[in-house]
Amino acid sequence: MDKLKLCLIGLICLIGTIGYGETVFCSAKTFGADDDVIKIKLKDGTEVSAAFFDGAEKQVVVSVPGGLAGKEKYYFLAKRLQKINVASLLLDGRSENDLLSAIDFLKQKNFEKIVLVGGSIGAGTILTTIKYTLTETQKALIEKIILIGPYSGSALQTNKIKKLFIAAKSDSVSPLSGIRELYEDTSEPKILKLYEGPWHAEQLFESKYRDDVARTIIDFIQ
Repeated sequence: MDKLKLCLIGLICLIGTIGYGETVFCSAKTFGADDDVIKIKLKDGTEVSAAFFDGAEKQVVVSVPGGLAGKEKYYFLAKRLQKINVASLLLDGRSENDLLSAIDFLKQKNFEKIVLVGGSIGAGTILTTIKYTLTETQKALIEKIILIGPYSGSALQTNKIKKLFIAAKSDSVSPLSGIRELYEDTSEPKILKLYEGPWHAEQLFESKYRDDVARTIIDFIQ
């Protein structure tokens, strides 16, 4: 059944206002699926597609994809998190405005703890946004970050956010030397998890390490 027909089965409209524009104005529930396909409207009028997997806890995971990925890469992880009652918001966009709007949306939905996970330039967006753009109120919501094959971004100097770095030793895009330097320059608490192979960022989800990467992420989140 195509998405248009599925959207006719269940339509949920949520209207509100947040600091960076209108929040989600429409969410279409896919029949038989675990997520709501939603749109976040930014201040400039741009509509950003996202997928929301609801949970029973006050903790939520936000994924920011790399340049070679989209929100679909994180579906398998979101479904596993949902089994332990942890919600997820999967973004297609990877800009600071995308992330800021997502954080404000989740604050509006009364989530108290936010975990940010990003691959490649998505990881860089997370670092840059936390360091230079978030208000202190927004930063207080960020509990943990997970950086997968980070490409760009500045090291964070805060002991209030737990940090997990994941990378392949022969990453074809982000050299391990650069990732190690970023890790060393980042303050505690932090963990570095390395895998063999040339996989870059979300490519690890398609490798033989897929399940181990997922377990590492979920164990860190819990």
